[in-house]
Amino acid sequence: MRRGFDSRLKQFQEICDHFFCQPFNAYLCRISRYEACSLARENTPQERRPSLVTLFCYVVGSKNTPFPVDISSSLTINHLKEKVQQERPNLLKEIDAAVLELFLISLPDEGNLATKVEGAIEGNRSLSSTTEIIEIFPNDPPQKDYSYRVHGSDLARSVKRPATRDILGRWRNKRPRLMIPSTVSELQTLINTRLLENEKIPLDQGRFDELLGTAPNELRDFLTLEEANSLFRVSDTEHTALLDTIFFHAAFFPPPPLNGTENSFHSFWDANIRNVIQVLVPSGTAIRNSSQHTATRKLRPDFGYLVVPLEVKKQVQGIPKIPELSFCGNSTGIMVQYHIFWDFASVDLSTREGRITHMRWLINLSPLLQDLADLMPQGEAEFQPMIRDHCTVELTARHVVKTYTRRDAAERIEHLKGIYHQLIEKGVPNTDSLYYSSGKTIVLQPRSHLAKPKTEKELLEAVSCVLQVLKAIHPALIFHRDIRWPNVIRRKDDSSQWFLIDWEDAQEAPTKALKHFASDSHSARVFQDGHGGEVDIWGVGHLIMESGVIGLSHEVRELGLWMKEKSPSAEEAWTKLERYKRSCLLGTSQL
Repeated sequence: MRRGFDSRLKQFQEICDHFFCQPFNAYLCRISRYEACSLARENTPQERRPSLVTLFCYVVGSKNTPFPVDISSSLTINHLKEKVQQERPNLLKEIDAAVLELFLISLPDEGNLATKVEGAIEGNRSLSSTTEIIEIFPNDPPQKDYSYRVHGSDLARSVKRPATRDILGRWRNKRPRLMIPSTVSELQTLINTRLLENEKIPLDQGRFDELLGTAPNELRDFLTLEEANSLFRVSDTEHTALLDTIFFHAAFFPPPPLNGTENSFHSFWDANIRNVIQVLVPSGTAIRNSSQHTATRKLRPDFGYLVVPLEVKKQVQGIPKIPELSFCGNSTGIMVQYHIFWDFASVDLSTREGRITHMRWLINLSPLLQDLADLMPQGEAEFQPMIRDHCTVELTARHVVKTYTRRDAAERIEHLKGIYHQLIEKGVPNTDSLYYSSGKTIVLQPRSHLAKPKTEKELLEAVSCVLQVLKAIHPALIFHRDIRWPNVIRRKDDSSQWFLIDWEDAQEAPTKALKHFASDSHSARVFQDGHGGEVDIWGVGHLIMESGVIGLSHEVRELGLWMKEKSPSAEEAWTKLERYKRSCLLGTSQL
């Protein structure tokens, strides 16, 4: 009887070999299981008990011959998937066993086998992963004294080609690099560009139909076929697990009730904004104002996405000046508005049509974000905490947020509040000011540019601004004591104006020595008790000497050296500086 079985198995393999001679289709593979099994003993029911089952599997379109898989009938379909994957790891690479779909069909061993397999599984449901093999094949394996007839009891599975990387690549290369729209109308045209067919996200027919379905309580949210096709397309040969998860989820699921709190919309906003942008521009970092009730209040945008310039990202993490893409909602939390210099587009996220339109806008806009980031000058990182010795510093669009981390936080803040109060009371120009404080956090304004002067003219403007501060505070016996370029910043809206900031070490007379200062950037007098304005004047002279300005005149260098060595008063230093500036205008350049 064994010889008869082998003969029939050989005939079956010839059928499969004929099938495998067809051209290989890289986009559609189907795994099928063929089994040689017996007719049940006539009039005698077989007892259900576990046994070893040998299944023959094949991949439609490949040139591989059927391969056997031995499995106990006491195991489940999920175990069978793992066995199939283990038997052909190269054939099924990048395919997780858990996503395999197995179908049970019965075919005669004649005719066009491929066509029959395709037809047999059409419209059928795949086998449940928890189903035991014995439930599918309840009879005992054939006995030697029984007659056999070879027929197919098949398990077929569709293996789809991964397409996520290809589609993301098409999105990111939708237009030539650095061709940035020059007008708002060009930008509007860009975001409304239709996606090409191969740029759309593939869904199987069932998933696509699910997107079009409308529940009785969602009659207002009717989605037409044309609207769905603007972002998705039907495909039974591709799978995009990541894009399916992110984009289908965002399009399909409605927002929470409009009478809910703002917090109830956070997951909805994340699904439609944050998750989508993170897929499109993975080099960025999402931020949101999660502390509106604390010291930061409304200093951060409700949501922002910080895009890192590529060259800077390769060198250091989290340092560059970062362009922002901000979103702000109305009272219902549904509308999304894009702000460049004014609102140029809005969409209603409460409908599937609106959510699909919004995602298409983001796809078209995303290549532009990285280009803009690459064009931005390097500077301070916004909305990202920077760790200092005794505090963290965060820069917002207009403010500087300092959160103190040491035990003396309250003492430091009270000291600063006292200093800033005196600066306001005495009308001191060219300084920052206290905007708000709470707990261990203090907020200062304005936020300006941290930059050193590039020309002698800019250097003289900066030094003049600092000396004006010292002219106002020294008569009141208040001393800054830490005048260095990191504490001299440039005003955003007027490049000729500079501010003296960081008043943490400022003190009224009598002063105490500051042992923790660096000797190469501070006057030797600051390390002694009882020092005064001379340490600030020394610092101004050091600003000149360490400015790094190329082609600095001999007269300006002499001015810096004079301040460091002779310790003039702030009034004397400012007068001499202004005299030199006037002489430059007259062409004489004399101190």
